[in-house]
Amino acid sequence: MDLVGPIRPASRKNRCILAATEVCTKWVEAAPLKKATGDAVAAFIKENIICRFDIPKMILSDNGTPFINHHVGSLLDEYVVDHHTSSAYYLQGNGQAKATNKTLIRIMSKLLDERGGTWADHLPIALWAYRTSKRKSTRANPFSLVYGAETVLPAELSVPSARMILAMENSVERRRADLEALEERRVAAALVHEKYWESVACYCNKGVVPRVFKVGDLVWKATVAVMRDLKTPKFTPKWEGPYKVISASASGYYHLTCVEDDFQTGAINSKYIKKFYP
Repeated sequence: MDLVGPIRPASRKNRCILAATEVCTKWVEAAPLKKATGDAVAAFIKENIICRFDIPKMILSDNGTPFINHHVGSLLDEYVVDHHTSSAYYLQGNGQAKATNKTLIRIMSKLLDERGGTWADHLPIALWAYRTSKRKSTRANPFSLVYGAETVLPAELSVPSARMILAMENSVERRRADLEALEERRVAAALVHEKYWESVACYCNKGVVPRVFKVGDLVWKATVAVMRDLKTPKFTPKWEGPYKVISASASGYYHLTCVEDDFQTGAINSKYIKKFYP
């Protein structure tokens, strides 16, 4: 789950988009927001995810205040939903959300260029286009994996395809067959998805030397400017510390505390940490 924005100019006073992607089917729910507040995010989770589909086991977001607050925390506690967060300044940790945002923006940009209007006008059509397009990681479109049937395309309304004709003639039997095959279709998509990400991980990890630290290790931490990829004067230090590792996760995220003042950091990817030698 992630926010797109602030978007300028505003559309119907909406300044950002909140989008959530289901990891297996790649189904996307999105809504325009006037303000990215905790109350608005909690309402989106309840109305667009829980009430529309089911209670999710886990939600992944970044550490921004729209997601880390009393409103969202209370809702997720009420429905016993685990809330995982990606580490600060490491966008790859919430990569699925970022990829979804990029695709939605590209679709809406094209619609705005072709049809005019404002971006909020085109968000429903952009969502429909995304949901009915085949995703590379599953080799299926999200609509078929959620509803067990292929969507009717606009071109098929003027000239009915063989699929539409058969569906109209045997609608009940056809729908029953689609639903019976749905679980098999989802399993096949899940296997493709798993193999796809294994190949991506294998490619990305070529030549990468993992940085592994233990609790108690002294380390340097990259400065905020480095983590945000900001330009700095030539001789500005790029590392600060020392820090001590106080917790470590198997996924490569660490919590640190400053040796000098006991300041504790949020989760930091090992990419931004290196061994400290006195």
